[in-house]
Amino acid sequence: MFLLTDIWKEYRKFQYVGKHQYITLSNLDLEPGKTYRAVVKFCAEDLCFSPVYGNGITVIVNPPSSGNITVQQVDEPNHHQLTVTFERMYDPDIKDHTEAQSVIHYYEWALGDNVGIHTIWNEIDNATVVDKEHIQFVVPLNNSLDFSKCRQIFIRGYNKAGIWSTISTEIKTCKVNDGDSLIVSNSVIDAIGIQEKTMDGTKRDGYGHDIYLEENGRWDESDVDYTPYKNIISGVWPLLRHKNYTWAVIDSENLDITNKEYVNIIFNVNEELEHGKRYIVCIHAPRTEIQFEKWTEVLEETNTCSDGVTVDLTPPTPGHVWIGIDPDKKYQSSSSDIFVSWDAFTDVEEYTKTVHNSGIKEYQIGIGSTKGGTDVFPYTIVGLVNHYTIHDVRLQNGHEYYATVKALDFAIRSAIADSHPVKIDATPPEKSDKPITIEGRHMSDMSEINACWRDVFLDKDSGIDHYLWSVGSHPGHDDIIPFTKTTLDCGVSAEDTNIDIHEGHAYFITVKAVNRANLISTASSWAYIYDMSPPVAGHVYDGSVESALSYMKDRDYQTDVKTLSAYWEGFHDPHSTIKSYYVSIGTCPECEDLLVNQDIGITYNYTLCHMHLGSGIRYYTTITACNTAEMCTSVTSDGVIIDNSPPTQGIVLDGVDVYDLEYQSLRRYLSARWYGFTDPQSGIDNFSWRAGTKPGQDDIVKSTHLPQTDLLVEPDLPQKLPLGQRIYITIKAYNKAGLTTEATSNGFYIDNSPPSIKVKPYLSADVGSIKDTSVVFRSTIKIQWEVEDKESFIQRQYLSIASHKGGEFNTSSTELNGIVREYTFSQLDLHDGGNYTIKLIVCNGAKVCVEDESRGIIVDSTAPTPGMFAIRTDHAANLHRHVDGWMTWSRYKLWISWLGFTDLHTGIEKYSVSIGSKYMMDDFNKISGSPQEFLHNQSGIDKHDEGFVQTFEVDTKNLAKFENVFVSVWAVNQIGLQSKMIHSQFKLVPGGSLELIRRCSAVTCQGHCVCAAQGQRCTKRSCHDVTK
Repeated sequence: MFLLTDIWKEYRKFQYVGKHQYITLSNLDLEPGKTYRAVVKFCAEDLCFSPVYGNGITVIVNPPSSGNITVQQVDEPNHHQLTVTFERMYDPDIKDHTEAQSVIHYYEWALGDNVGIHTIWNEIDNATVVDKEHIQFVVPLNNSLDFSKCRQIFIRGYNKAGIWSTISTEIKTCKVNDGDSLIVSNSVIDAIGIQEKTMDGTKRDGYGHDIYLEENGRWDESDVDYTPYKNIISGVWPLLRHKNYTWAVIDSENLDITNKEYVNIIFNVNEELEHGKRYIVCIHAPRTEIQFEKWTEVLEETNTCSDGVTVDLTPPTPGHVWIGIDPDKKYQSSSSDIFVSWDAFTDVEEYTKTVHNSGIKEYQIGIGSTKGGTDVFPYTIVGLVNHYTIHDVRLQNGHEYYATVKALDFAIRSAIADSHPVKIDATPPEKSDKPITIEGRHMSDMSEINACWRDVFLDKDSGIDHYLWSVGSHPGHDDIIPFTKTTLDCGVSAEDTNIDIHEGHAYFITVKAVNRANLISTASSWAYIYDMSPPVAGHVYDGSVESALSYMKDRDYQTDVKTLSAYWEGFHDPHSTIKSYYVSIGTCPECEDLLVNQDIGITYNYTLCHMHLGSGIRYYTTITACNTAEMCTSVTSDGVIIDNSPPTQGIVLDGVDVYDLEYQSLRRYLSARWYGFTDPQSGIDNFSWRAGTKPGQDDIVKSTHLPQTDLLVEPDLPQKLPLGQRIYITIKAYNKAGLTTEATSNGFYIDNSPPSIKVKPYLSADVGSIKDTSVVFRSTIKIQWEVEDKESFIQRQYLSIASHKGGEFNTSSTELNGIVREYTFSQLDLHDGGNYTIKLIVCNGAKVCVEDESRGIIVDSTAPTPGMFAIRTDHAANLHRHVDGWMTWSRYKLWISWLGFTDLHTGIEKYSVSIGSKYMMDDFNKISGSPQEFLHNQSGIDKHDEGFVQTFEVDTKNLAKFENVFVSVWAVNQIGLQSKMIHSQFKLVPGGSLELIRRCSAVTCQGHCVCAAQGQRCTKRSCHDVTK
């Protein structure tokens, strides 16, 4: 609320602040000059105590308003002081004048001149009140003031907000229109000329020009205290007329004489003035008499000096500049005010040889949207201070601004320093519609609630700096866990577990997001119930509700081995609600070996169906009740035992073999075996068996008792087993409790007929066979056959190889499955010329077998040996191979003879003859491209080791026009292998004889020719690639 005359008006409604001892309010629009106070009241729910009021705070944003000031000087021997009277300052916005004056906190004074302040600022602590509007105080002085310059007194008044105003007045009137001035300059005045320039017109730093004073001229410039030049010192004494002066510069060895009323002392490069030193110009003028026309003027001897000049060659050294109170803050919320602070700049005052307290004459401040810019607030002189507040500027939210401070020294040199940018963020963090959450639906352990508010707050301008989170009994309250600072936005829990909190009560999580401009947004979660206790335990009963008796709710035994039931009552939770029940079943209390813990929702009974429960085993049902706080209570029943269970069903196999029997040939024999019949409770007592044409029937053998065994053999049945029908054997097992279990075999058929061999084994032409019943491979034979059995099918087959010679052979019988109809023997070692047979044994599913064998198979892997033509020769070794009447020709025939073609294993079957006009050509054949075939002749002229001479008449085309003929002959053995070709050239000799060409040259580049030794070639010729 704020004060309006004598009445407090409400400015802002009450706001919950929790248990904080302080609160910061932002986004206010307070009016200058008004007083505001805070009102706090303590409340418990809707009941509140009387409010407590603060003493108020007055808004002061403008500098104090000032009035007139007067000074009286007391300048007596041993008594020098100034008596100053000034009007009291006041705040311009406070309407009550007395109150406006009361907000002025204190005053300071300082002495200076029209250039700057000489002394430090001194607090006025000896002031007296003259009247309601005026204050008076005394400034004690050690010596009489020097009024060679315009001396002033400055008064600065601060209000209680730290804002000041400065007023000043001349101690003596410096300028008068009539009469003599009270300010008397020194006889020697320090002066400076204009700055030098270089050839291109730019100023030359540190170098100045001479001054000039006309004879008896007037000097209007004030005495200077600082020079920016290092090459020259100038002095002027315009009121003297001696015309004979000796000058000197103190702190310099220069000394000279001049007759002018000014001097310019030029210093060489190696003797330039030093920065920070103060130099004084002194002159000596002897007693002088000046003769005028009517009188004589006597000028007394004069010795005087200037008050000195300080050399300042450098600009000020900048200090650190920042916006705001904290130098590290880079954001601010105000969009209309900027508070700028800076460390004092330094200049020549560090040499302690200046007339002013500070080497800085004044500061100027500017605000810009870019570094060094002043587009927001232009450079403004703020005096000799180190902080300044700028009001009523328009700063845009989200933009960055820079403060620039410029310091000017008395040599009119300047230095500039810029602050780091400060971003304007006038808006608190935004809130999304996402909730504040915890793990689970209820609070249970404050150290593990893992509160999360990720993406609840968003600040695009300055970003979130930190969060304050709390737990309270109402939204925004922190009466349970006070607001705690954190930078996390998820997984936040309380560190202190000793918290006064009550079960069953609702609590809220409140989060304050603080951005880097220190603006805050607040969000609260929905209500969370605090629940640390599990539900109250009830009772769990075995069995179903329907089967329970009034006097006995729980069952201890049951006969059903597929269903297990339980029901319960009495579970409840006083603080929250039961969210769900869980059930588990096992063979021990709280075990889950039958049913792993399952969520079954809100129900009060459960039946587990379609199970195979073990007889004699006690089953326990455990019910777990969980509330919405994830706290659970478990109760286990006393268990139920499964009794009256039949033996475990076994498996029955037909026959006593390792594998189940599908067919048998004996019609008065039955056998079976079984396994798997067990009863862990009472054990197996005995068995019975029966046989029938359908599963479980006894139309073949009635039920017959068996002792405790696992094997049945009945070798002599009274009647034959039926043909064409499946026969089933059923075994029934009895436990000692009289309960039974039976199992039936999958049955078998009677088949007393053997398999049928439709096609006996024969050699396949697919692998190595050119002619039937022969093979050219010694290691591989492929056999094919056809068999069938329509009753019990072919179950297995056996193949073996036998030699016609009766000797042993290195292969054993090979077993094949029933579906194979061909087989390839590999990796054999057969003999060329051998005759082999393949034996086949075929067995059906009833184990009835038949056998058969193939025709003889001849093996020959070698081709015939090539022979030669039987022709007369004049060779030294006459072999007498020629047969009279042969190796002749006519116009359409050739009578050719040859011998020597042999085959030791199967013999020669036939010969092929081809006739051509050129090497390896067949163009003289009667049918072009088709050689003539001639059967081997087993009789004729016998040449002993070389065999019978083969003589044949070969038809040809017309040979009359040719001189030579080329003849090719090759032999084919009984299994189709061809010998190498013999190829020779013959000269057709007139008269009808053929003459063998014995000398020739190669017809190919590889050396092929007709006259080389058999299997050899002639000398090779050079080859070239015809494809390129």
